[in-house]
Amino acid sequence: MIAVAGDEDPFERPPGGLNDVTAVLGGRRQLRAAVAKVGGKKELTGKNDIETDISNQCGRLISNAIVYYNSAILSRLLERLEAEGNARGIEALARISPVAWQHILLNGHYTFQSSNEIIDLDALVAGLKLG
Repeated sequence: MIAVAGDEDPFERPPGGLNDVTAVLGGRRQLRAAVAKVGGKKELTGKNDIETDISNQCGRLISNAIVYYNSAILSRLLERLEAEGNARGIEALARISPVAWQHILLNGHYTFQSSNEIIDLDALVAGLKLG
């Protein structure tokens, strides 16, 4: 979970911000809709109930992977900003949602190799500038 600067409870934020529960849930629905539209379809489908259920579960898995990836990056970025004492960056970070997917190419062609290399999120975060 992303820690919040100071002693305040991360769930006691003013309504309307991107970290507001309602906004996050709405963002999750939009993300699921974007995942479903990959390939030009309006929604994930199947020929029978089992295929439809599998399709929906796959969409949820992809959405959850995106949220986890974003949360891992945002958490590392918050740690770095706190270590730097960058209050402006921390304030800007509070407005970034882990549900965002605009930076992820959902329609791309991906080749997965078994090189056993792990993505270095710390190196990725080192190149980010905020605030």
